[in-house]
Amino acid sequence: MVHIDKLVKPQSFRELYQHANPLPGRSAKVPLLELVEDEHEDNSIVLCESLIISEFVAEHFVNPSNTDIALLPLAAKDRAMLRLFLELCGSNFAYLRLLRAKNMQEFEQERIKLEDGLVEMDTFLSSSRLDSGPFLFGDQFSLAECNIAPFLQRCCAILQDLTEPDYYLPVHPLSICANRRLVYLEKWIRAVLERPSVENTRPPDAEMSKKRLQLQKRLARLRQQENE
Repeated sequence: MVHIDKLVKPQSFRELYQHANPLPGRSAKVPLLELVEDEHEDNSIVLCESLIISEFVAEHFVNPSNTDIALLPLAAKDRAMLRLFLELCGSNFAYLRLLRAKNMQEFEQERIKLEDGLVEMDTFLSSSRLDSGPFLFGDQFSLAECNIAPFLQRCCAILQDLTEPDYYLPVHPLSICANRRLVYLEKWIRAVLERPSVENTRPPDAEMSKKRLQLQKRLARLRQQENE
């Protein structure tokens, strides 16, 4: 694994990215996967875009003798359901617009969009359940959870409810689940966050604490402006 400074990308990385994305003029982005299958670099595979990379890894490194741990379901209809879930709900934990709100009215508009997205996820999970397990495919942790987990972790670590003596606004995803009775999504969130592989790859606490403090200060300033 090679860490790439997103502000100062080396020329070697930009050149490698061109092998993955043949379209001219595209800015080189992370992640980028290079897989050398033998000693000849000409036989290497170079891929870009996180969803493409994750699906390739799930397919390429599958263990045929133990399909119970496969990240991609075996049945074509289940793989189609997984892709539909990611297409419809993959960005529903986006929170950056909340951090950039210029006033409380804009913040509340973005919070409602977040809440509506969580309601949609709960609806999808409730209509597609295969058994009593917490994940999209019951007890099977799949690529659906893998691809959303990083956004879920950050969203839950940064967003905090807005609480004052005479004012309460649910902002944290689990608080929204409790307030709207999104029982399927709440179970899914808790199961994903408690998964050891997810816990072991969570963002640094210092980074999340800094962003959480920035949001708290921004909300306090917006609330003050609203009351002036």
